[in-house]
Amino acid sequence: MGFAEHTGNLVTENFKYGVALGWNSRPADYQGPNNVYEFLPTMLKTDVHGQRFSYQTPNTDVLAWIIKRVLNCSLAEAVSGFIWQKLGAERDALWVVDSACAETAGSGFCSTLRDMARFGQMLLRRGTFNRQQILPETAILALEAGGDQAAFERSAIAHPSNANYSYNYQWWHTHNQHGAYIANGYGGQMLYIAPKAELVFAKMSSYPTPTPDGSEFYAAMGAIPSLIAALQA
Repeated sequence: MGFAEHTGNLVTENFKYGVALGWNSRPADYQGPNNVYEFLPTMLKTDVHGQRFSYQTPNTDVLAWIIKRVLNCSLAEAVSGFIWQKLGAERDALWVVDSACAETAGSGFCSTLRDMARFGQMLLRRGTFNRQQILPETAILALEAGGDQAAFERSAIAHPSNANYSYNYQWWHTHNQHGAYIANGYGGQMLYIAPKAELVFAKMSSYPTPTPDGSEFYAAMGAIPSLIAALQA
């Protein structure tokens, strides 16, 4: 079987992915990939490209691999030089790595709440922060536009709680009245950008482990629009 998010089933690719990253214990008779570079080329195609949205964490590892090859540096060096230092972050960020010292791009970036809010404020200002253009404005406009809502509606995770959503460029887009787009982290961490309300919300509290249905995010997703309405009253 191919990759299936939110399961550790031994017949899916998830188990090998966890072993490759060092999250799962390696069985005595294990003969599979030992790091993310060995794992990614073995993944199976499970659907027709562009037909329906399917969230798969290893896709972010593929993107990170491309970035590292293009820039000829580690992902940590790229983020530090192109973003973190320019933000004037208060603290160094950390990255969990696998046995090949490759950053676990799909999950493993660690920062402080204030620095994550700085990153969000830079996005809110369409790439401008500390009197410099850190990211191209065209890239931020693409984030704000969102993705294919019809493809999202056909996805396995479509639910009344995420009605009208889309996903593009690593962000969940609500298409709500505030034009909000969201980065969701492990166990309920969240960075919520609301361009039309000119507000950023950074949330670091989390569940001990992720829930199968993503319920660790729903309360915040429901509360934040109400907070915006109260602040604008």
